[in-house]
Amino acid sequence: MINKNISIICQCLTSAKIPHIVGGSSYIGLTTGELNKYTNNVTLYIFNYNPFKIIPLFFSLLKERILLKPKLKLGHLRFKLRKKNSLFSKNFEYYTLFPGKIENSSYKFFIGGRYIYFNTEDLNENNISKIEINNHTYSLPCNYKEFKAKYSANLYSEIYPCF
Repeated sequence: MINKNISIICQCLTSAKIPHIVGGSSYIGLTTGELNKYTNNVTLYIFNYNPFKIIPLFFSLLKERILLKPKLKLGHLRFKLRKKNSLFSKNFEYYTLFPGKIENSSYKFFIGGRYIYFNTEDLNENNISKIEINNHTYSLPCNYKEFKAKYSANLYSEIYPCF
């Protein structure tokens, strides 16, 4: 179910023209073959963040019965998504969108109580590809093994926060 929902979320982000990749421990799990190997709560990084693009995203996700809520954690914005099967039931799996901002020549994300940085060339829209695994589509950098090796400390920052 998680794989289907994250595939729907990636499709909605693509249709809203919001560049994104699967991130954090979800990225590491996906590159080893299982998306939720390390956690059931899937993480996505969105960049070139524009608040006006969130409105069409909200409605396209709502059609798929996925609720998008903005959250502030330690004064930083993130979006929490949850699949709603009915009005009164709550699905315990959730998905988190971390918006990134450009600072100097890198994207800056606030994850795990600290700032992590990714080079803008590595997260360029031309360097992101759609990968299909078991009939589910995910967004990853084209050279995902090199990306994992280069940014492994950043990708683990949600699991091992450094305060």
